Amino acid sequence: MPIYNSLSKEEAKQKFGLSDKLVISTFGLINPEKGIEKVKELNLENNVIKEQICSGTLAYAIGFGKTIISTPYLYAEEILNNNRGILVDFRNAKAISEAIDRILKNPDFMKTLEKKALEFGKQMK
Repeated sequence: MPIYNSLSKEEAKQKFGLSDKLVISTFGLINPEKGIEKVKELNLENNVIKEQICSGTLAYAIGFGKTIISTPYLYAEEILNNNRGILVDFRNAKAISEAIDRILKNPDFMKTLEKKALEFGKQMK
Protein backbone atom coordinates (compact mmCIF):
# COMPACT_ATOMS: atom_id res chain seq x y z
CA MET A 1 0.00 0.00 0.00
CA PRO A 2 1.44 3.43 -0.88
CA ILE A 3 2.25 6.15 1.61
CA TYR A 4 -0.55 8.68 2.10
CA ASN A 5 1.42 11.52 3.69
CA SER A 6 0.36 13.95 0.97
CA LEU A 7 -3.36 13.43 1.64
CA SER A 8 -5.36 15.57 4.03
CA LYS A 9 -7.20 13.79 6.85
CA GLU A 10 -10.47 14.14 4.92
CA GLU A 11 -8.92 12.74 1.72
CA ALA A 12 -7.37 9.83 3.61
CA LYS A 13 -10.69 9.06 5.34
CA GLN A 14 -12.41 8.99 1.95
CA LYS A 15 -9.67 6.77 0.51
CA PHE A 16 -10.23 4.24 3.33
CA GLY A 17 -14.03 4.49 3.15
CA LEU A 18 -14.33 6.26 6.49
CA SER A 19 -15.75 9.62 5.38
CA ASP A 20 -18.72 9.55 7.73
CA LYS A 21 -16.93 8.00 10.72
CA LEU A 22 -15.12 9.28 13.79
CA VAL A 23 -11.96 7.19 13.83
CA ILE A 24 -10.91 6.29 17.38
CA SER A 25 -7.87 4.23 18.26
CA THR A 26 -7.05 2.70 21.61
CA PHE A 27 -3.66 1.49 20.49
CA GLY A 28 -0.64 3.27 19.16
CA LEU A 29 1.10 3.60 15.88
CA ILE A 30 -0.24 0.98 13.53
CA ASN A 31 1.79 1.85 10.47
CA PRO A 32 2.05 5.45 9.29
CA GLU A 33 3.11 4.25 5.84
CA LYS A 34 -0.33 2.74 5.39
CA GLY A 35 -2.05 5.99 6.28
CA ILE A 36 -3.75 4.77 9.45
CA GLU A 37 -2.37 7.58 11.62
CA LYS A 38 -3.60 10.02 8.98
CA VAL A 39 -7.24 9.03 9.45
CA LYS A 40 -7.24 8.45 13.21
CA GLU A 41 -8.90 11.45 14.79
CA LEU A 42 -8.97 10.56 18.43
CA ASN A 43 -6.67 8.53 20.61
CA LEU A 44 -8.21 6.98 23.72
CA GLU A 45 -5.79 6.12 26.52
CA ASN A 46 -7.70 4.05 29.06
CA ASN A 47 -4.94 3.12 31.45
CA VAL A 48 -5.81 2.06 35.01
CA ILE A 49 -2.33 2.30 36.54
CA LYS A 50 -1.81 5.79 38.00
CA GLU A 51 1.96 5.32 38.38
CA GLN A 52 2.72 4.65 34.68
CA ILE A 53 5.57 6.96 33.67
CA CYS A 54 5.71 6.44 29.90
CA SER A 55 3.55 5.49 26.95
CA GLY A 56 4.62 4.98 23.35
CA THR A 57 0.97 5.20 22.31
CA LEU A 58 0.56 8.61 23.90
CA ALA A 59 3.90 9.83 22.53
CA TYR A 60 2.92 8.82 18.98
CA ALA A 61 -0.51 10.44 19.30
CA ILE A 62 1.06 13.70 20.48
CA GLY A 63 3.65 13.49 17.73
CA PHE A 64 0.94 13.17 15.10
CA GLY A 65 -1.11 15.98 16.66
CA LYS A 66 -4.13 13.83 17.49
CA THR A 67 -6.96 14.59 19.85
CA ILE A 68 -6.32 12.59 23.01
CA ILE A 69 -8.62 11.51 25.82
CA SER A 70 -6.81 9.78 28.64
CA THR A 71 -7.08 8.63 32.20
CA PRO A 72 -4.81 10.66 34.51
CA TYR A 73 -1.80 8.40 34.84
CA LEU A 74 1.47 10.24 35.60
CA TYR A 75 2.79 10.48 32.04
CA ALA A 76 -0.58 11.58 30.65
CA GLU A 77 -0.97 14.28 33.29
CA GLU A 78 2.41 15.70 32.32
CA ILE A 79 2.03 15.41 28.54
CA LEU A 80 -1.59 16.55 28.28
CA ASN A 81 -1.49 19.62 30.51
CA ASN A 82 -1.99 23.06 28.92
CA ASN A 83 -4.97 21.87 26.85
CA ARG A 84 -3.04 19.27 24.85
CA GLY A 85 -5.68 16.66 25.66
CA ILE A 86 -8.57 15.74 27.92
CA LEU A 87 -8.13 13.83 31.18
CA VAL A 88 -10.99 11.70 32.50
CA ASP A 89 -11.32 9.72 35.72
CA PHE A 90 -10.15 6.11 35.89
CA ARG A 91 -12.80 3.47 35.11
CA ASN A 92 -15.38 6.08 34.16
CA ALA A 93 -17.11 5.25 30.88
CA LYS A 94 -19.52 8.16 31.33
CA ALA A 95 -16.64 10.64 31.52
CA ILE A 96 -15.11 9.16 28.36
CA SER A 97 -18.45 9.42 26.59
CA GLU A 98 -18.89 13.02 27.72
CA ALA A 99 -15.38 13.92 26.52
CA ILE A 100 -16.06 12.39 23.09
CA ASP A 101 -19.38 14.21 22.94
CA ARG A 102 -17.69 17.50 23.83
CA ILE A 103 -15.21 17.05 21.00
CA LEU A 104 -17.88 16.09 18.47
CA LYS A 105 -20.01 19.10 19.37
CA ASN A 106 -17.10 21.53 19.24
CA PRO A 107 -14.80 21.05 16.21
CA ASP A 108 -12.90 24.23 17.09
CA PHE A 109 -12.03 22.74 20.48
CA MET A 110 -10.82 19.57 18.74
CA LYS A 111 -8.64 21.63 16.40
CA THR A 112 -7.18 23.52 19.36
CA LEU A 113 -6.29 20.25 21.11
CA GLU A 114 -4.71 18.91 17.91
CA LYS A 115 -2.71 22.09 17.32
CA LYS A 116 -1.36 22.18 20.87
CA ALA A 117 -0.55 18.46 20.76
CA LEU A 118 1.33 18.81 17.48
CA GLU A 119 3.28 21.85 18.70
CA PHE A 120 4.34 19.94 21.79
CA GLY A 121 5.00 16.78 19.79
CA LYS A 122 7.49 18.61 17.56
CA GLN A 123 9.59 19.30 20.66
CA MET A 124 9.75 15.57 21.43
CA LYS A 125 11.52 14.61 18.20
